[in-house]
Formats: sequence, C-alpha cells, structure tokens
Amino acid sequence: VAKGYAAVEDALCIGVEDVTWGQVPQLYVVTKSNYNETQFRDFLNANLAKYKQPKVIEMVASLPYTSTGKLQRSYYR
Repeated sequence: VAKGYAAVEDALCIGVEDVTWGQVPQLYVVTKSNYNETQFRDFLNANLAKYKQPKVIEMVASLPYTSTGKLQRSYYR
C-alpha cells in the first residue's frame, strides 16, 4: 500500500516486538522530494485497517536488496 503513494519511491514493512500487542508494523520508506509525512499518514489511514497501520515510519536513503532482487528484510530485524 505504501508504494502506492506518489511521493514514496520504495518501502519495506516489518513486524517489530511490542510489549502490549506482541508485534506491530514498522515502515521504512525511501521518499521523493515532495514527501509530506502528514499527507502520507492520511493516505495510510484511508487505505489500511487501524491494526495494520505502522506505528513508526522511518525514512532511509535506500533499501537493501538480495542478489535475486528481493528486499533483504533480515537487514532491519
């Protein structure tokens, strides 16, 4: 869903440990210059159920990929 937002170039969502819920979503995004976090959160609120919405959104310069072209999720766990 996050990649569907015009100002997001790439995104990776992983589950991180949470004392209350067990795990919660955390989102890493590579943004374009016209990125606005408030508008992005509004977009996510409109397109995701509340429990699927990321609690933390972290902007990164790039996301790591494996040699086969898949996102390397283990890098962020």
